[in-house]
Amino acid sequence: MASSISARRLSLRTKWALALLIMGALPLVVLASFALIKIQSDGLGTAERTNQNLRADQVAQIITEAAAAVADLTHDTARFLSDDRLTPPELRMQLSRERLQTASVLSAIAVYDKRGDLMGGVQRVENPAAPPTPAQADSAEFPERLNLPPDLAETGRWLPTEACEPVAKTSAAIKPQNIGCFLTPLIAHGEITGFALGKPSRTELARRLSSVISSDKRGQTHDLHVLDGSFTVLFAADMDQRMPVGSHQAGRDLFRVLPLPSGAFQTPISLTADFVSERGVAMVGTVRSLPERQLLILISTPAQLAYGIMARVRQLLLLSTLGLAALCLLAGHWLASRTTRPVEQLVGLTRAYAQRDFQPRSRVQTGDELEELGNSLSTMAQSLQDSEREIARRAQVESALSRFLPDAVAKEIAADQASIRLGGERRKVAVLFADVTAFTTFTESAPPERVVAFLNDLFTVLTEVIFRHGGLVDKFIGDSVMSLFGVPHAQEDFVQRALAAAEDMHRFVEAYAPAWRDAYGIDAKIAIGLNCGEAVVGNLGTERRMEYTAIGDVVNVAARLESLAHPGQTLVTAAVVDQAGTQFDFREVGEHPLRGKRQQVRIYELK
Repeated sequence: MASSISARRLSLRTKWALALLIMGALPLVVLASFALIKIQSDGLGTAERTNQNLRADQVAQIITEAAAAVADLTHDTARFLSDDRLTPPELRMQLSRERLQTASVLSAIAVYDKRGDLMGGVQRVENPAAPPTPAQADSAEFPERLNLPPDLAETGRWLPTEACEPVAKTSAAIKPQNIGCFLTPLIAHGEITGFALGKPSRTELARRLSSVISSDKRGQTHDLHVLDGSFTVLFAADMDQRMPVGSHQAGRDLFRVLPLPSGAFQTPISLTADFVSERGVAMVGTVRSLPERQLLILISTPAQLAYGIMARVRQLLLLSTLGLAALCLLAGHWLASRTTRPVEQLVGLTRAYAQRDFQPRSRVQTGDELEELGNSLSTMAQSLQDSEREIARRAQVESALSRFLPDAVAKEIAADQASIRLGGERRKVAVLFADVTAFTTFTESAPPERVVAFLNDLFTVLTEVIFRHGGLVDKFIGDSVMSLFGVPHAQEDFVQRALAAAEDMHRFVEAYAPAWRDAYGIDAKIAIGLNCGEAVVGNLGTERRMEYTAIGDVVNVAARLESLAHPGQTLVTAAVVDQAGTQFDFREVGEHPLRGKRQQVRIYELK
């Protein structure tokens, strides 16, 4: 049908293609230009992000190398200070001062006794023209007492900034900013005699970090910030001073777009994102963690510097596109008007089908895909109508069969998944018999109508419990019900399902007992027998009258157990106990003879 339509008239696809080709050739060129610009812009963005990542790696390397140098110098100085061959101690301190002047990465070293009390300090002179006084050099930059970490090794460890500064500084409004300090023990003759505390030079570290962004061929186009675990700026090389040293940056600028938790400093991360600063400047930023120092490196660049040339090209293309958009709009309106009318007809058709009215058929004759769609909808309506008839037929068959066969079997037969035939197959099943105790006395005194009403109520409750646990009601025998578990489909936990159903039967009968006592005058209680094993399961009877049931010794034993059980009691066999698992409790009743069994059967009570 599609080929005949295409032969007679132009298809809808061809109509739209010709219109777009005639009226939109130039816009397509413009769109292609925009796509090219987008590719170039993405390339610039990728290059900028790569550049920022490289800068962040350089900063991380500088901090790592500086930290390693501080650790090595502090450790070497500690060994020098603990060398008792150099006497007196004042000579070791003087030599340490001279060695410190040659180590630009280290600003000061302090000596503590083994209790953590400050003994003296050596401060590197950053400005030889104005050296510190002896008192300043000895104690001004160090805490009077250290809180010594319990896990300090001979190789030393890094301490946070707050542990390296005097109390007066750490309690100030603006905390001292540094990457921390290095603590190492003084060991003489195998014993710790004290500790040495080395502090990095903020001036030297700032100089090395500044060299990373000042080396850019375009000049300083990057902003560089180093933050500690509380999102406080330790170092800033910022063109407009938007993030000064000492400021807290959690939830601000880039961290509004990338809300990093405090724990992020302890794992390696490297993320890049576009953001707008609090001053309204579009930026491109990269954050990289330094887990070993618990620091965060932030490299950012104004988007105008990164993508400036692309913005001017976009403006030119935008102006040329506006005029062409108006022309394309007129052409599209004309073509759309010739398409919407048949579409409205098809929409009305779908609404009728949605209301299950499958009689209307499509009248669209456009000679294109819309006509094909209308014909497809008509075919679909016919199929739905046929399906509804089939569903009604199956429901009718299932309703009729369910009076004689279990629901699961009836559904399979109605759906043509099984056939009604005599015979069966050997299956592992659990068989449950539930019987009303004292029923004979009740039937002797109650009219038959009341007996039937009571049995209907009782069997309704028991049937719902059996269905709830995936069982199958085999038959009703007077005042008892026989149910099967593990059929018609195999169940790995069929024994557990049968035991759970037995427990629920007692609970539900106990709950309904007061109402039944008032309505029927019977104190209802049930006795249950439960067994498991192999049986032949299938249709038994004749071709004219058959029933789905189970045949075998497992059924006979379950029936005998039910006759032995007392009111409110469930008796089971050892086979049931073996497969019950640990979620059920049993009490051994003992071995009892059962009619039809040569040997006595060990019986248990479900507690």
